[in-house]
This record gives sequence, C-alpha cells and structure tokens, in this order.
Amino acid sequence: MIVYERLAYLEKMIAEGKKLPLSEKVIIDKTEALEIFKEIKTALPDELKQAKWISDERKKIIVNAHMEADQIINDAKEKVNEHEITKMAEEHAEKLLAAAREEAAEIRDGSRKYADSLLTDIQDKLVEINEIIDRSRDQLKE
Repeated sequence: MIVYERLAYLEKMIAEGKKLPLSEKVIIDKTEALEIFKEIKTALPDELKQAKWISDERKKIIVNAHMEADQIINDAKEKVNEHEITKMAEEHAEKLLAAAREEAAEIRDGSRKYADSLLTDIQDKLVEINEIIDRSRDQLKE
C-alpha cells in the first residue's frame, strides 16, 4: 500500500534528519516532505475506498454466514422434530399393535370358552338324550 510506504519513508526522513543543536528538532527537505504528503493524499482515497469495500464484503460474508448458520440450525431442529414425531408415531403404533394383540387374545380366549361352553351343553344334552333313549329302550323291553 502506497500510503504505508510513503509514511514509512517520511518517518525515516525524520528519524535520519539532521538534529538542531540542543533540541529534538530535525531538518528535513520541505519540498520532498510536501511531495510525500501529496502522494499520501492522492493515494489515500483509493486505499480508503478499497478498505471500505473490504470491510463491506467482510460484513456481507459475516451476515451470510449467520444466515446460513441460522438455516442450518433451523433445518437441524426440523429434523429433530421430525425424528421425534416419527418416534412418537412408532411408539403409538406399537401401543396400538399391543392393544390389538391383547384384544385379539381376549377374543380368542372368549371364543374358546364360548365354544367349550356350547360343547359342554351339547354333551350334557346328549347325555340326557342317551338316558332318555336308554329308559325308553328299557320300557320297550318290559
């Protein structure tokens, strides 16, 4: 950067300039010093523009990075929520399936008990009918 180079040169001029006796003052070439200041003034606006552009670009990059980070966080939250919803749905489905199996087992047991009860009744009726038949046969034999 021209400004820094010219300021360094000006600083060197002052540091290496002839000192006035009994003082900290130095003698430098007025024309050369003014020329350096003129160069600095000329270069400064361009370098300031460039620095401002770099600063603006940096701000844009930071804003974009923040927006992208926010989007990533929101996407991650959505995925977590979707995962939780899926997990909840799976748990609910498992509960429903367990309840359906339990109900099916109860229906199956109830059906077996009912069928056994019907068969017991039929068997009892058949025993009665057999007894009636045996009595009727005995009566016929008499």
